[in-house]
Amino acid sequence: MLKLFNRIWNRKAFPTAWRKAIVVPIPKVGKDPQNSSNYRSIALTSCLCKLMERMVNKRLVYILEKNMLSKFQSGFRYEHSTEDNILQLETAIRDAFVTKKHSISIFLTWTKLMIGHEGMGF
Repeated sequence: MLKLFNRIWNRKAFPTAWRKAIVVPIPKVGKDPQNSSNYRSIALTSCLCKLMERMVNKRLVYILEKNMLSKFQSGFRYEHSTEDNILQLETAIRDAFVTKKHSISIFLTWTKLMIGHEGMGF
């Protein structure tokens, strides 16, 4: 399998059959099935394609973790949690208190702008 995947990767020749998927609409529970927005679409793709996607993802995540992401980035990372940052903050505050020094923190909140049929929301 690895030889096949490496050949596909090196030749940049993704199999045509892997580019096709069977899309199955699944109705959302408790929603009106007459409304098309009340469905989730599930794409059924080749198992070999899914396996290669996972391998490529693992490689990319490894490169990101090793070379690009800050050690302070905790959210959305494997074996990391935003709680890690809270514990680091608590430790810094306690250390400053014990050593009679100051500790300064800045908190930022990011929101996503939502524009829909109802207008704008935050």
